[in-house]
This record gives sequence, C-alpha cells and structure tokens, in this order.
Amino acid sequence: MQIGVMIDGGEFDFMAAQIRAARDAGYDGVQITPAPIGLANEMRTVLADTGMTLFAVGGYMNPLREDPSHLRAAIALAAELGVPVVHTWSGTANADIFEDDPANVTDAAFDQAVAFLKGAAQWAADANVIVALEPFHHHVARSPERLRDLIDAVGSPHLAAAMDPPNFLSVDIAPEVNERMPDMFATLNGKLAIAHAKDLRVPAEGETEGVLGGVVLPGPGDGIMDYRLYLRLLQEAGVNVITVEHIGPDKFASARAVITTALAANGAP
Repeated sequence: MQIGVMIDGGEFDFMAAQIRAARDAGYDGVQITPAPIGLANEMRTVLADTGMTLFAVGGYMNPLREDPSHLRAAIALAAELGVPVVHTWSGTANADIFEDDPANVTDAAFDQAVAFLKGAAQWAADANVIVALEPFHHHVARSPERLRDLIDAVGSPHLAAAMDPPNFLSVDIAPEVNERMPDMFATLNGKLAIAHAKDLRVPAEGETEGVLGGVVLPGPGDGIMDYRLYLRLLQEAGVNVITVEHIGPDKFASARAVITTALAANGAP
C-alpha cells in the first residue's frame, strides 16, 4: 500500500516545503488541498525534484450552494499533471459546509446532488480522472448507504467513493467506529477509489478546539480507531493508496509510523 499525506495547497513555497518534509518522513506521495490551480509547471518541477507522486488534488466545493468552477479547474489540473483522483463533497444546504440542514435528507437535495455529480462525472470522463466523493455525516452523503446510492444513481465509472470512516459518524455513534467499519466496506464494495487516514474521538467536556461536526478528528493514532482493522479492510477491498490528513509536518513521521506499524502487524511488507 502506498502512503501519502495531505498538504496545504496555498502559497507555493510553503507547499513545496511540505512536499519535501513528506519525502523526508518517508511518504510515497501527497494529496494537495486545495488544488494548486495555475501552478502545473511549478508542480512538475517540485515533484520531479523530490521523486514524490501526486495521488490526488482537492476540488472540494458545496454542490448544493456553490459554483462548480473550482472543481472543474481541479479536474483540468489533474488531467494536465496525470493525477488520478480529484476529491469533492456531496454538499449541504447550509451555508456552512460542516453544518447540517434538514433539507439534506430530502429527495430534492439528493436529486440536486445527483444532477451536479452527473456533470462532474462527465468532466472527469473527458479528463480520464476519477472524482472521489468524500462523505460527511452532515452532508447528503451522510452514511455509507447514502453515498452508495449517490454513486449508483450517477452510474459513471468516473465517480467513486473516498473511504473515510470517521466522516460517517456523528458524536452519538462515534464510539462505534470500529464495529461499524466492516459494514461501511460491505456497502461501498467495488466503489472505493482512495482512502483517508485520520482518527476519531468524542470531545471531552468543555473541549472546543479541533471539534468539527461535534467530534474531534485528529491524525491517525490519536483517537479510538483500530488501524489494523481499517488497513486490513482496505487491503481486502483492493485500495492501494491511503492519504494521512489533519496533521502538520511536525507529525508527518509519527503518523506514518501508525500506518506502517499496523500494516506490518497485518503481515504486509
């Protein structure tokens, strides 16, 4: 399994420094979020200099409320650089991308997301890339079943899922992440393009820093996820790229060690 890490796609020199730090920490490649639009030549240079692979770029936007120009530009950049995967959301009717809305469970929101994703899948087909739909428990794709329904309704090989177990779980069921993982994989069988690696825990009383959608989503190893189980399920599903997220360069090495230790415990080289 190839291991990547998500880095900030803002200012180029900072981005390049993160790529070098990821190389020095032993990663195989990176995901860049947001996609570094307009920097294709610069990206070719830094990737060639470091020997790193660009596994994915972030085209994250809210299909229920936002113009799709960023996603479309990210797809075009991915095609130009030979990047296989572009990430985005299924969307929320709320103006805050990480907040829920009663409309998100309606047929109208589902149909709106499907209509948008059919167009995005066609852009991806034209570019020969895959749009990986990332779930979140406050979005339209709030459960493995709802995510699978969206992908099936679009019916394109250029739309798939990004596996990210913590994103499916609201605070009331967050402690069940490990027992729920096998069903997540069963539901999304055959539709997984890439995986994310972070962790999950219920916030302590009064804790506010790092709380997103009612839960804390730290880097791998800093929560309750069983990484041996997660990686075994990914390997059985044929997913060969996992990208660590929610960490800075100071934790690149330790987060990668969580992944490699779990892989080794499962018998992987």
